[in-house]
Amino acid sequence: MKERLSWPDVSRGLSIIGVLILHVGMAVPYGTETALHKMNDEFAPLRMPLFFLVSGFFAVKVLRMSFVELCTKRLWLLAVPFVFWTPIERWLKAAELHYAYEKAFPIRKDYVEAVLTGQGIYWFLHALIAFTVILWATKFAPVWVSYVIVAVSVLGPGLLLSPWTQEHLPALAGLVGHPYLPFLIKYLCYLPPFLLGALLRPHIANFAQNAFHPFAMFIAAAGLWMGYSLLHAPEGPWKDTTNIVSSLLFLPLAVSVAVFLGYVPLLGKGIGFIGRHTLQIYIGHQLALTAVFGFFFRYRDEGFALTADRLVDTTGYWVMVCIPIAFAGGLVMHAVQKTPVLGWTMKPPAIAPLVESAQYNLRAAMRPARIPSRETDLE
Repeated sequence: MKERLSWPDVSRGLSIIGVLILHVGMAVPYGTETALHKMNDEFAPLRMPLFFLVSGFFAVKVLRMSFVELCTKRLWLLAVPFVFWTPIERWLKAAELHYAYEKAFPIRKDYVEAVLTGQGIYWFLHALIAFTVILWATKFAPVWVSYVIVAVSVLGPGLLLSPWTQEHLPALAGLVGHPYLPFLIKYLCYLPPFLLGALLRPHIANFAQNAFHPFAMFIAAAGLWMGYSLLHAPEGPWKDTTNIVSSLLFLPLAVSVAVFLGYVPLLGKGIGFIGRHTLQIYIGHQLALTAVFGFFFRYRDEGFALTADRLVDTTGYWVMVCIPIAFAGGLVMHAVQKTPVLGWTMKPPAIAPLVESAQYNLRAAMRPARIPSRETDLE
């Protein structure tokens, strides 16, 4: 039996921990001003790019699938949790705001648009569906086309936001603010690491296997230096593009760190365990923050402050309280996954055998019936 690689699980674990801390800081008043949130911000250029690199690393198998297999063995597993939980999370957040400010609930159209356009906290599942389809489609083209897509994705934000495009191609520039394309710039930022994770899988695997070789360490250090330089490029229409490039340059170091942490007793196993339950934590953490903190503590009369006479009134205290609440949401989703029928919303039942059986029966029904020969009839 093939041994499971540890560094991809650690990478996903680091990513989801960073996302969880980000959302906790956004949920607690003044949480974005805490030291923990600011430390987490330093990890921002790698948080989602590292996650999508690993996702692409394992998505390469779709290149061997037919369209039916793609839909039944891959997209189905991503679409069901996204379509089911997105409206629930949106409704729960709306209920919190209605409770606090008497804001109106979204109408049915809003829920449909959230699912179709990837709005909301679970946008990453929407992105994975789109990226997986793009990756699968590249198998019908020469490999250089995939690298062209990566290059266009990297340059895309800068081109769309550039003054020249806004002046000469306003319709194209207008796509950035289109109500049905709220994800455009974000997806252009994260498509490159996903595709490169699949395209460069053998090289990434070899790099991870030799992460402590002097040459690999030099590549990681050089990427850090160049990426850090680009990260501090001046603001402007090309800022998103330079941020994408800096994130890609940081990835060798991120993989090296994940490999190193995988060897650290307890810590590596703990982060890897979290990484193996990314979906449960991602879906559950925001629901828990809203249901527990949002309804019962967010609007407390005493309020919140960065510094206060009582510890219980400080933002830092509630940030530390909300982190285990968020992880508890992941535990609840893990329990939901183990629940009959309801668990299908997290881990849908396999439909590939059913579809394959239906295809076989359809082909059999459409096959012309054999007309017996006269001699056979006489016998």
